Amino acid sequence: MDEFETKVNEHNDRLFRLLRETVGARLNIDPYQGSYMGYLTRRIRHLIVGRDLESVWGKQITTPLLIPMCLEIYITNDLSSQYDGIPHDTLSKILLPAHDPSKYDPANTSVPSLPDIVEEKGNLRYWLVTNKSMWACQHRVVDEVSELLAALSEWFAKSYPLLNDHGTDNNDCIRHLVESFRRRIVLPDMSDMTERGQTLPAREARLFRAWALIRPPTVQRSYPPHSEIMQMFDNELARDED
Repeated sequence: MDEFETKVNEHNDRLFRLLRETVGARLNIDPYQGSYMGYLTRRIRHLIVGRDLESVWGKQITTPLLIPMCLEIYITNDLSSQYDGIPHDTLSKILLPAHDPSKYDPANTSVPSLPDIVEEKGNLRYWLVTNKSMWACQHRVVDEVSELLAALSEWFAKSYPLLNDHGTDNNDCIRHLVESFRRRIVLPDMSDMTERGQTLPAREARLFRAWALIRPPTVQRSYPPHSEIMQMFDNELARDED
C-alpha cells in the first residue's frame, strides 16, 4: 500500500508542478520563486488513495486544466437552462478557479495574482468531480461535458512545459481534442436516431463499425500509466489475501 500511495502522490505532485509552471509562464516569472501557501484554492487530487473506503469518499477528485472563458460560461451557466433534467448544481460547480484573486492575500506569498483572460488561450481551473457527479448516465449532457473536460485535463497533463506558448488555442490542443472525440462511440453525425428514422439495431451497428475502424491515438505520458498503477494495486490485494 505504501508504494502505491507514493506513486499516487508523485503523480499529483507532478500536476502541481505543471500548474506552477503555467502560472510562471503566464506571469513571466520564475515558477519556483516564492511560496504558494494560500495562493491556490484547492489541493490537486487527480488520483485518490486511502487506507479505507471512508477516507477515499471524504475527498474529491480535483484536477487542473485550461479552458477558454466563453466555454466555461457556456458549461456552468447556459447548459442547465437549455436542457431539462440536469441534476441541480452538477454543472454550475464543476469548474473552480485554481487561483481566486478576490481571496488572494499578497502578504502570504511573493507570487503576483494571476488575472483571468478572455482570449482563447484559456484560464486555469480545477475540474471538480464530486461523489455525486462522478457517476455516468445521470444525464447525457453531463456525460458529454465530462468527456470534454477529461480531454482538456489530459492535454494539460501531457503538454506543459513542452510548449512555450501553452494555451487552448494551440494547434496541438485542437488536434488532441479531435483525436479524443474520434474515440467516442456516439459520433456527432449519427447522434439523433429519431430524425434519421433508424431502428436501434441498425444505428448501433453503424456506430460500432465507425468506432471500430478508428485508428487509436498515440498517447505519450511521463507519469506512470494506468496499467502500471493497477498492477501495483493488484499486488497490494494479493499481499492482503496472503
